[in-house]
Amino acid sequence: MGSDGIDLDATGLMVALTYLTPESYSARVSADAAALATIDGHRLIRSELSAASQTLRLVLWYGPQVAIAPPAPVSAKKIERGDDDARAAAIGNLKRATVYFDNGGVAVVGGTDVLSVNLATAIQNRVRNGKTVTVRTAAISQALTTQLLAAPFTEVTHAGFITAAISSSTITITPKSDGYLTGSADSTIASSSTVTNVRPYAVTCAYTEA
Repeated sequence: MGSDGIDLDATGLMVALTYLTPESYSARVSADAAALATIDGHRLIRSELSAASQTLRLVLWYGPQVAIAPPAPVSAKKIERGDDDARAAAIGNLKRATVYFDNGGVAVVGGTDVLSVNLATAIQNRVRNGKTVTVRTAAISQALTTQLLAAPFTEVTHAGFITAAISSSTITITPKSDGYLTGSADSTIASSSTVTNVRPYAVTCAYTEA
């Protein structure tokens, strides 16, 4: 038993925490659950609490290991038309840009890994006018294409799905093989040891500056 009244039992993808008093459970369970949300890349997928006399047992189950790809390297940025659609409200002063990026030669495993890119940073690095960019909307406007380095030099097109809402002007893409929706088939982008990228992803976005 630990000095804080907690026993820990870890087996495979299951962790069991036994709290020997209700007081130790109340004092520790929130912090313990937060600390154990991910273990070595395995994400928590289910938990169960059981009680026996004064003892409470929290069992945590984990899913397959998730490896997150590093931020996608931006290869080019193109600023589209300016804010000629502006209205009286600042929110109407929309500008448009297309950001091009790929996996940087790192393998991205379909259904497990994702690509993320901060669109605001890419735009600010292109415009360099000292203003802060806030991305309002974004959509994939070009699929990524790879080609085998050896015969038969097959090309593979990777569509994708923007997996969540824009967060601090960053988007996350899950590569797909046959569409741009969440139900499409997952697609793995191979590393630069076997393929070369012949066309990057492109994301077209609308943004405001302040």
